[in-house]
Amino acid sequence: MLCRAGYNYVLKRTNKDGSDLWRCTNKDSSKCNATLKVKPNPFIILHETSHNHPPRGEADMEIDREMYLCTETLQKNINKPVTQIYGDAVQNLINKGIDLLNPLPQFDNIKKNFTNSEMNRKVYTIHADIGSNQEYANVVPVLYALLPDKTRATYEILFQMIKSQVKEWQPTEISMDFEVTAILAIKDLFPEVKILGCYFHFNRCLWRKAKQLGVVKSKLGVIHVKLCTQLAHLPQTFG
Repeated sequence: MLCRAGYNYVLKRTNKDGSDLWRCTNKDSSKCNATLKVKPNPFIILHETSHNHPPRGEADMEIDREMYLCTETLQKNINKPVTQIYGDAVQNLINKGIDLLNPLPQFDNIKKNFTNSEMNRKVYTIHADIGSNQEYANVVPVLYALLPDKTRATYEILFQMIKSQVKEWQPTEISMDFEVTAILAIKDLFPEVKILGCYFHFNRCLWRKAKQLGVVKSKLGVIHVKLCTQLAHLPQTFG
């Protein structure tokens, strides 16, 4: 969560240029479409749009931060009781005197935020090539992961966990789809690795975009897209 000038934001996506786009947390409750585009390192605000609701007070913002930290702590330490995590957060607020300014949230009222059984998880799989050749592909799944989202930070945690358990894992070449956040996370942890785009996902992206633009409505458009899919087979020195 990002807090700025009385407003809370959650990460929406990481752009191809490395910038992060954050959206207001009141998008669902107040239909607020405000966004904040920033450069993370160093932190620079590139673009900011206005909100349709007033900013929150400092005490409310501090409570929001502590409750968000509760969620992060729970995700990183699933063996720690939820009530203990919540109790630690409340104690931090009391130590800061926030309870004198605002009523603190009661556990019974917010526990669903920490124990949501309908969390939308993303399945992420990693496959390994164990001896493919020109005639046969020998690729097998070696890891399945349930992720809470597709942010760069989540992917970094995933790959760090794999490295900690498989210390000899030093990939030299990775084939993957074109998800920017995953690519950036891999580049951070494995700066020497060679990243190759997956031909299957390359085709799917081309056809999806072509349909969005209405290119495939004509036979000539379909032929054009088919030719574009073959560009991946051309050598880098072509032309």
